[in-house]
This record gives sequence, structure tokens and C-alpha cells, in this order.
Amino acid sequence: MHSLRFLIADDSKALQAYMRQLLVEYGFDPACMHAASDTTTALELSKNQSPDFLLTDWFAQAELTGVALYEQILDLNPSCLYALMGRDLDATQIEQGTSAGALFCLSKPFTSAEIKAAMAQALEQLATLHPALQEHLAQRQSPSAVSHARHAEAPAAPVYKVGEQVMHQGRTETIKHVILRRGEVAVQLQGISGLIPAAKINKV
Repeated sequence: MHSLRFLIADDSKALQAYMRQLLVEYGFDPACMHAASDTTTALELSKNQSPDFLLTDWFAQAELTGVALYEQILDLNPSCLYALMGRDLDATQIEQGTSAGALFCLSKPFTSAEIKAAMAQALEQLATLHPALQEHLAQRQSPSAVSHARHAEAPAAPVYKVGEQVMHQGRTETIKHVILRRGEVAVQLQGISGLIPAAKINKV
């Protein structure tokens, strides 16, 4: 099993358990997964075992929000990446989340297919910092992903990565962020404000 460290910060025990199981299906070590129901506890956990990836709720009513939690974790592990969830995230929250580096911003409630697709994208980007993870992902897919691939009638949508060059409106641009928004993949390009649906760009 791959020993990458994960931290899940969400007040739903059911979601914590679901994300643990999803990561186990990818072949990650359960001993390297930690979960907390609030940001204060999550920060304390991160001090003992700094995570490589944080999946956090927005925690809009908390003194320490999910975005603020991530910024403090960066002091412990500058290479940590994160993703953000929240109930009915609006455009301002999505912009704040992506500006802080969120690999995806996912509005609750979401489907299992949406979180699986978002995590697939996030793990591909995490692999750019951990070369061994790229090989791990190539050798092992989650059972749900394998099942979906077997029954898919069309080729899977392309996976975009941070730093990758793509064509947009006839120009070569560089991807700054990749997020999942309302079930659809969108990107933010270097030097261009706003989010662009993945369907409107092409790989170079």
C-alpha cells in the first residue's frame, strides 16, 4: 500500500468513513488516514503527522475555516495539497478556495460519482509531487473506477493537471487550478480570471 498521509476534516462521520473506504480502494494504507470533525482537532492531528493531502469542509461558522486550516498546515508541510467541500458553495467561496490552491471545490450535497471523479483528478495532481504515486495509480485503480470503465460506452474524459499546457480560444495557456464544480470539471488558467469548463479547452 502507498504511504501517503491523508487528513479528512468534516463533521459527518458517514462522509469520513466513505472517504476512508474510497482511499483504501485505491490501495492507500488506512494507518495513514486521519479524520476530524472540526478544524481545531484537525490542526492538532496535523501537528503530529503532517498530511500530504487535506480534504476539508468549508466550516463557514468556525473560527478556523477550512481554508484557514489549510494555510496553517502549509507551515507544517509546504507540499501539502488540499480540496474543499461545502454546502451550496457560491462563486465567491469557490474563488476564495481556488485562490488558496484547492484542487477542487465540491458543493454539498454531492453524489458518489462526483466525489470519485473529483478525487481521481486530485490524485493525478498529487502524483506530480510524488512520482511513486503516479506508478501506483497506473498499476491500481479503485474497484468502482474499474467497474465504470468496463461499462462505459464512451472514452473517459481527459484528465487535466496543474501546470499542463492546453489550447483555449486558439492560444496555448497553462493550467493554474483544476476543480470540480457542480459535477463538471473546470479549470483556471494562468493570467485569466474566472473558471473555464474543461469542455472548452483541449490538450496540446
